[in-house]
Amino acid sequence: PAETLSDIFARSWHNRSSFRIAHVCRRWRLVVLRTSAFWGDVSDGEVFDLEGSYRTIPWRRQFEFMKALFKLCTLRGLHLHLNHFSYHFFGYLTRHQEATLRIVSLHVKLFRIREFQPLYELLKAGMPSLKKLEIVLDPMSDFGFPWLEDAKNYHPLPHSSLPRLHALSTPQVIFPLLMRESVEDATLL
Repeated sequence: PAETLSDIFARSWHNRSSFRIAHVCRRWRLVVLRTSAFWGDVSDGEVFDLEGSYRTIPWRRQFEFMKALFKLCTLRGLHLHLNHFSYHFFGYLTRHQEATLRIVSLHVKLFRIREFQPLYELLKAGMPSLKKLEIVLDPMSDFGFPWLEDAKNYHPLPHSSLPRLHALSTPQVIFPLLMRESVEDATLL
């Protein structure tokens, strides 16, 4: 029965080769597409590299794959791991609030100062389900002296923007903007 197949598929994600089960037959494909738990595990196991222009084919493939996950993973919280953060992605999330509402864990690796602004704006707009936030700076990033000049333009986020945040891991330079009373586990990187 479809319920049994769905239970099996919900436990079958290992890496992208796990998609092969959807190619066995039409019935399996339909069951996989309707198994939200399978897609939730996909979101937890993938690192989305959103570097470069949204006009490039690799960027669009990553982005389209992520959008499909948002649609297919309807019953579970999403755990996103991102390399880079752009205004294009920020725009998508602000237009699709239902996706933002399902993100419970967000790990972002920033490579340039300009990538922090759209991330800050997203967090400021509110992510009510977000429980864990980790921001990592690439060792070769341009954070440093230019950041110190730019930092005065940022203010600590209101508590209402991240009401469920319990775990925060961030560089010291960003920490004061994001720290809140609800955080039980804080790590300075």
